[in-house]
Amino acid sequence: MGIISVFLGGNHVVRWFNAWSIHTKIISGFLIIVGCLTLFTVVVHNQIYSKQNEVNVITTHDRQVTSLTNQIEKSVLDMENGMQGYVITGDPLYLDPYKRGKAQWQQDYDQLYEVIAADESGILRLQAIKGNIDSWVNEYVDHILSLKQANNALGIAESFRSGVGIQQVDIIRQQFDAFRDTEKQATDLRITAQKSSNSSLVAFLYLFAVVVAGIALVIAVFLSRSILSTLRVATSTIQAIALSEDNLEERITVTSKDEIGDLAHATNLLLDSHQQQYWIQTLTSDFAAMYQGIEDTDVLADLFLTKICTMLNGQYGALYLLKGKDLLLKAASYAGNGNDIGKQSFKVGDGLVGQCAKERTIIHINQIPGNYIRIESGLGEAQPEHILLVPVEYQGSLQAVIEIASMEEFNELQLRLLDSILGPFAAAADIVKARMEIDRLYAESQILNTDLQLHSREVQSQSVELQTQSEELRLQSEELQAINGQLQEQRNHAQSMTAEAEKAKSEMQLYAEQLTISSQYKSEFLANMSHELRTPLNSMLIFSQFLKENHNQTLTEEELQYAGYIQNSGNDLLTLINDILDLSKVEAGKMSIHVDPVNISELPQTMEQHFSALAAQKGLEFTVSVAADTPDLMYTDEQRLQQILKNLISNAIKFTEAGKVEVTIQSAQPAVLETLENVPASAEGVITFTIRDTGMGIPEEKQQLIFESFRQADGTVERNYGGTGLGLSISKQLTALLGGELHLISEPGAGSVFTLILPSLAGNIEQIEVASAAEFPISRTVQSVEQEKLPGTGSFDVLRGKKVMIVDDDKRNTQALMAPLTHQGMKVFVADSGKECLQLLEQEEMDIILMDIMMPEMNGYQVMKTIRNSLNNAELPIIAVTAKAMNQDRDKSLAAGASDYLSKPIDMNRLFSLMRVWLTQK
Repeated sequence: MGIISVFLGGNHVVRWFNAWSIHTKIISGFLIIVGCLTLFTVVVHNQIYSKQNEVNVITTHDRQVTSLTNQIEKSVLDMENGMQGYVITGDPLYLDPYKRGKAQWQQDYDQLYEVIAADESGILRLQAIKGNIDSWVNEYVDHILSLKQANNALGIAESFRSGVGIQQVDIIRQQFDAFRDTEKQATDLRITAQKSSNSSLVAFLYLFAVVVAGIALVIAVFLSRSILSTLRVATSTIQAIALSEDNLEERITVTSKDEIGDLAHATNLLLDSHQQQYWIQTLTSDFAAMYQGIEDTDVLADLFLTKICTMLNGQYGALYLLKGKDLLLKAASYAGNGNDIGKQSFKVGDGLVGQCAKERTIIHINQIPGNYIRIESGLGEAQPEHILLVPVEYQGSLQAVIEIASMEEFNELQLRLLDSILGPFAAAADIVKARMEIDRLYAESQILNTDLQLHSREVQSQSVELQTQSEELRLQSEELQAINGQLQEQRNHAQSMTAEAEKAKSEMQLYAEQLTISSQYKSEFLANMSHELRTPLNSMLIFSQFLKENHNQTLTEEELQYAGYIQNSGNDLLTLINDILDLSKVEAGKMSIHVDPVNISELPQTMEQHFSALAAQKGLEFTVSVAADTPDLMYTDEQRLQQILKNLISNAIKFTEAGKVEVTIQSAQPAVLETLENVPASAEGVITFTIRDTGMGIPEEKQQLIFESFRQADGTVERNYGGTGLGLSISKQLTALLGGELHLISEPGAGSVFTLILPSLAGNIEQIEVASAAEFPISRTVQSVEQEKLPGTGSFDVLRGKKVMIVDDDKRNTQALMAPLTHQGMKVFVADSGKECLQLLEQEEMDIILMDIMMPEMNGYQVMKTIRNSLNNAELPIIAVTAKAMNQDRDKSLAAGASDYLSKPIDMNRLFSLMRVWLTQK
């Protein structure tokens, strides 16, 4: 490069040359070569003038034919590559080379046609090539592009697999090769004819070729050095960035103004965009992690506002949460004392905050009024320059409005960050509000229950007093009879007292009736609360499960994690609802037991399958053993036994950070039986279940507290373990129902030992319906299928092509069910009401119906009775799908004509199993 630089006049010329574009450099090199050729032409003009026409045929004519032939073939290749790039990426930019090639090849064809117009055989070959290119473009390429514009991926794939396009392009290439070979043969013939007459020019031409080659070599070296120098810098910088995982600040130094410089500049812009996107994703993940464990909307609002103001360089901020339908209350403020930043409340439509909530759009103000709040610090104060008001929505519902004031203008990157984090914040706010509402409703139910208990005690006290008075009256009556009718006034008084006693008895009966009515109201309230909470949970759990399955492979790992967060939160709410309903029924005395023989030898395998993976995940040793003297069978409620054991074992694993969890099953020793209060010492078949852990332990003063509802050993806001505190309370009361006892021995730091002692109830075997919220999630039909697969039900093929009708007035439920059902290949019909269901059945024959119960005008019970009776359709499978989860709801559904019953939230795998059974039977 140095020699060439000196040859061309030094570094000044090199810098001047580097400022040229690549196009200019290449053209300049070719111009120099053309200049040499021109000089040569002038020198030898007189010598070869007589041979000029033949030389033109050999050089100009053949070069034009070859160049135009290559150009037409290149245009065809550009069209093919552009079409494939657009089909693969969907980017319209890939159509540019296709369009240029389509226009260019016709022009080159016309030129080539004029050049070989005198060659009739060449014209025929060229026309054949043109016909094949037109056929390829019109019949194949345009068809592929139309399929891509219609998003018909299957059609595109089928066209590619057919190989028609590749065969047509191969034929065109073969025709070009044959065309060039024919032209080459003609050229060879002309060259052979001219060799004898041009022998005198050979030596001179060789010398000239060496000179031109030398000049071309010098120009090529200079051009390649000037182009590759910048390209090497760009390549080394990109490699350094690729090898470094954390260094996103590296950029390419632009030293030239040609196309390579433009490439380096574009690469720097791409790196800037990647760095910004990485920053947004990192902060979005930080925000999502911050929401975990928050149970109060004010705490959530304060944490979110503080962090977002920091990220957006906001000096003041306020966050208003929507309460009711049209009232916005201030939940948090930034850089204020709580009262001096923003008004306490707004109505929707009032002020900028209310207007932002009404329009659901971002409001950005740059010209701030003079009376607006001033930003204060220890050194002074200043007026903000910009205000940003942003609505927060979740599933189309307004949740909050955020207002931020800043001295700096909000840039596009900050607004993109804000848009990315608003969705997860809105979802977290909605979940926290739902939890707070559940806590409030449960507290109200507890207060009502306490009042009812007080009334009951008062009635019992009055009853005891009346019985005492009646006994006194009886004694007085005997004394009066003994003295033969004396003291008539006392007899009249006794009669009066008897009347009052009867009146008191009537009042007591009235109180008892009121207590029964209040208990019924409580049951109806809990059932309605279960329905209203299960209905939105149903759609949320199905949508999140469908997103986690990621059938279209369009979601990122981070988005799948968000879907998992949503599903886990929904399952936590469902567990809490079931625990509350179970606890209420135990306290009300409506929880009964179903005694069956229980195989003790199978319990270790069941518990190990359920908890081994969880224990291994925490690095704990988990064992379950059965003593040799333990009988193989005992009689008790197996479901309640497993519920108690799972509560105790899950607590032991949760509160143990290192060590082991041991479960021991054995017959109760006589010494243990003598210490029991509720289990007779003479009882037979008493079994002890001991759960021993090496966890944190429980202080003695809190050992009774943890068996109370909603109470935990660690109830502070800094507690390390979650949960509602219902598990042990329910376990203790279920133990009492089974006639047993639950004991605890524990010391802080030394672990805990829970001992469950249960007698065998062999003498009290009877089957009783269990009124629990989680008793009938699916029918016995599905349970039996899950245990013993029927022929033909081992896959989802039985669902494909079947017609299913969803009858539900709630759009969330129908949309949630349509996606997974459609994914299984089913044809889905939706009816928003019972009347529309009956109309669709008259028009279309269905294979199965999913029927909601609570609907306006015509409920699910009425619709099913009409289908069975009026439409005479007794064989059509109808599955009742409802948020009503009580046992009487199931019985009522089956009596109305339902083939089976499934409670919300719906487990899609169980729903598919249930549908396969009925469709197979049908």
